[in-house]
Amino acid sequence: MDGKGFNPDQLNTNTNGGVINLEYNGYVYRNIKVNGTLKKPLFDGRLSINDPNVKMTFDGLADLSQEINKYDFKASIEMGRFKCH
Repeated sequence: MDGKGFNPDQLNTNTNGGVINLEYNGYVYRNIKVNGTLKKPLFDGRLSINDPNVKMTFDGLADLSQEINKYDFKASIEMGRFKCH
């Protein structure tokens, strides 16, 4: 990680690395890779998850800074026997 700010509201960082696990909504996701810019509330980059229950790639922009959110990305999601591209 390379950036500034420890306060989540002032976060501005470039990241290239992995997250061993992340708990969300009662489930622990594993094997997460992130490469991009995180400047709350904007993420521009690539995210991939290779978890036993979900395999996902996200490549693009998620901008939550305005009243109407802006998304521009390509994603592939595979959950159990379901696939979305």
